[in-house]
Amino acid sequence: MGFAVAPASVVGSEQSGYGFLKVKTNPALPTLVLVNGIPMDGWEIKKVPAAASDVIVSFTDVPGYVTPGPLAVQVLEGETTTVVADFVPMGMLRVTTEPAVKSTIYVDDIARDDYGLWLWVAPGKHTVSFGPVAGYDAPAAKTVRVNAGQTTTVNGVFVADAGATDPAGVGLLRVTSSPAVPTTVSVNGIPRDSYGLGWLKLEPGIYEVSFSDVPNYMTPDPVVVEVREGEVSTVTGEFVKLGGLRVVTTPPNSAVISIDGVARDSWGIWIVLPEGWYTVSFGDVPGHDTPPPQTVLVVPGQTTLVIGVY
Repeated sequence: MGFAVAPASVVGSEQSGYGFLKVKTNPALPTLVLVNGIPMDGWEIKKVPAAASDVIVSFTDVPGYVTPGPLAVQVLEGETTTVVADFVPMGMLRVTTEPAVKSTIYVDDIARDDYGLWLWVAPGKHTVSFGPVAGYDAPAAKTVRVNAGQTTTVNGVFVADAGATDPAGVGLLRVTSSPAVPTTVSVNGIPRDSYGLGWLKLEPGIYEVSFSDVPNYMTPDPVVVEVREGEVSTVTGEFVKLGGLRVVTTPPNSAVISIDGVARDSWGIWIVLPEGWYTVSFGDVPGHDTPPPQTVLVVPGQTTLVIGVY
């Protein structure tokens, strides 16, 4: 179902068939709020008129937090529907090897990456273990507690053993992000490491590589890759820089602001969008002349400011 917005002339929910939608995040974070897949505003939706209907509210990822799942919301005629989305803080698990060796690091019995890792995990106890590597005996598994908002470091000390061998029958998966950004790389839906994968040993087969969102970037689509025995398969996630569009009114007021004909928010907007031209228009405010629409260019890495003078 498409997100049906009120016409620009609607300034109150007394309009037949319409209500208001408000969305807040807890805590306040630079997520992008979407309604039925349409990006509305950054951080929150302060108040936007919408046709009375069922809608889906969703959010982009913020590094270090568990993103709430999509929320089914019913906008009621003549009422203001408020949504509060809880972003749960995670903790960082940092794992190193001494000396630096190509051991596969497991967290909770799941292979995550080789050599070392930085991984956001849920607060609580986690077990870190180390795979075999030629020339060394792996250390025993370690169970550690990870606290929200903090970094827990585990160092695995390997002891020389000339008889130790590498695992057989595996291939290597290498994943990078371009540019290097703090995305979490997942393989078959399981988070493995941040920024990329150095070289992860996997059994031969078909895998799907996906990336978490990073603020101010467009997230690449998932990639299907084949890992072959004895070979290195490489995936690069291209993150495209977005541009900022900030819209304010003077004097400040509750005008509904639309972008390309879609009402996004009131009381101003600060949103990131792909490079291109956009038309910003303004809703009516009693006792004021409505400013004309403005067509502006959004440039990657820059913020375009639009001022609606009432």
